[in-house]
Amino acid sequence: HKGKIKYILCFDLSRFGRLDTLEGAEHKKALRKARVKLATVVEGLIDWSTMTGRLMDSVLAESHHAFARLVGEKGLGGRINKVKEGQFSGGSIPYGCYKKVTDDKGNEFTIKRMDKFSKPKTWGSTLVPGDAEEVEAVEWLYGQFDTRDVSYRQLAMEAQARGFPSPTGTGWRGQFVEAILTNHAYVGDAVIGKKSDGEFYRHHEGEV
Repeated sequence: HKGKIKYILCFDLSRFGRLDTLEGAEHKKALRKARVKLATVVEGLIDWSTMTGRLMDSVLAESHHAFARLVGEKGLGGRINKVKEGQFSGGSIPYGCYKKVTDDKGNEFTIKRMDKFSKPKTWGSTLVPGDAEEVEAVEWLYGQFDTRDVSYRQLAMEAQARGFPSPTGTGWRGQFVEAILTNHAYVGDAVIGKKSDGEFYRHHEGEV
């Protein structure tokens, strides 16, 4: 509402947003309509209602956007290099697996699938077989799907009946079976860019 908020305070423009000029325009237009200005510690006042303010905003926005893309590109390149070195690329640990972590001194320890753990970037990690019942469930699912004409839903019902622990602990569903049977991790591969995510830089083609 007009007049309720007069300023947005940020350290610099990049903390307000890193969208390019066109992507950020609609948001800034709405703020200008509500007579809101951006006050930053580094660049000072940015008033979108003035030509000077808009020019200043455009130059800074494109600069911050370019930097964000560079960071995103380097981050993705780092992930790809880690994978090529045989390390786990990150994300959730697959069902039936543990993560073996190696610290800077060469000490190894195991992280279970449901454990909350964030390793330092310099530490190495790889996947290893995990809980015995989960490993058995994965092997059973692949064996059944390979030798029978059976749906994901039917396999989920049978896995539930057999008492295999479910991936979430809330029972088996067809989508859980599909996720397991299409996960490259079980054959020792990793996929970068399977889901094209990332705000500023994405791996559109995908790479195994």
